[in-house]
Amino acid sequence: MRFAVEHDVLSSAVTFAARVVPSRTVRPVLSSLLLAADENRLSMTASDLETSAVCSIPAQVDEPGRVALPIKYISELLRRVPGGRLGWSASGNGTTTEISWEKSRFTVHGFDPAEFPPVTSFGTDADVMLPSATLRNAIQGSIFAAAEGETARPLLSGVELRFAAGNVFALSTDGFQAASFASSAGAPRPDGDGVVVPATALAAVNRLLDDPQQMCEVAVRNNQILFRVGDRYLVTRLLEGRFFSVLDLVPKSFSTVLDAEREALLGACARVALITDNEPPHTIVLEMREGALRLTAASPEVGQAEEEVPAEVTGPAVRVGFNARQLQDGLRHLDGVYVRIELSGAKTLARFTDPRNACLQFLQMPLDMRDAD
Repeated sequence: MRFAVEHDVLSSAVTFAARVVPSRTVRPVLSSLLLAADENRLSMTASDLETSAVCSIPAQVDEPGRVALPIKYISELLRRVPGGRLGWSASGNGTTTEISWEKSRFTVHGFDPAEFPPVTSFGTDADVMLPSATLRNAIQGSIFAAAEGETARPLLSGVELRFAAGNVFALSTDGFQAASFASSAGAPRPDGDGVVVPATALAAVNRLLDDPQQMCEVAVRNNQILFRVGDRYLVTRLLEGRFFSVLDLVPKSFSTVLDAEREALLGACARVALITDNEPPHTIVLEMREGALRLTAASPEVGQAEEEVPAEVTGPAVRVGFNARQLQDGLRHLDGVYVRIELSGAKTLARFTDPRNACLQFLQMPLDMRDAD
């Protein structure tokens, strides 16, 4: 194999593909980047067996071939090379590659490219095409509420996606909080079964959508889903099972409704929550009454905190406890000037929305207040 490629173009493509390379793996070849040169194109593939990232860039190919090189060293080398045109050459079974620029030479030992796992081919037909900005908003408005790490219910570590008439609906929950996003404000959840995509994979997809002017193609084949923008795409497995319909638990109407400035509330939460920051479940108490919202937190070891935020409250006064970390995360993602909090008592699911943009709703289950009294 022998080809030449521009440093900046290659560096950007490697950075994209490297995001799915696992930090630890029982198969050493998975720590590598597969490079395949043919017909004046260079394609790069990275995979952790669950998710694969593939991109293609122009190159001057003098001799086609494939190599699998450790992504760690390739990424670091590209970060330190000043730029310009890089020459790549490999011989034999492709386990040793020479990279050259100006008067420099760099030899990297790799893996047998035949050991690299294959990536499913989806062809050119897409099931859905939608603006990258639309899908990006849906991902950012949902993945934060998915379960993290090991969980007894793996399905909760994913995000349910449904597509209909150019719109996308996203839903996630870890069992204590939930977030749903509809690209068209107020649009209902589309009928039928959606697909559940691992939240970690969607975080990588989110980086694929950096140009809001481009269209993203989505295709589902068997138990895998593809997201493609231009010459870059990501393929990941789907999580099996029917997603928990947390939206069925949302009350049809709410007795207490509060409107406040989001940044003011978020700042107050951050300060008051310092008291219980190291004490799970990080309880913060919200007392809603006419004209104001009072936030309190207490710890027998740390101390107490109290702060009041101006608010418009309709309905009966209510005192309710939340996990402060989840509450702050939800408030950050609403991203509007105002936040509306709706609830029907201290033991029912609370809904947080932007009253001027109903695309995203954040749902949180109140904590048991007996320990806070």
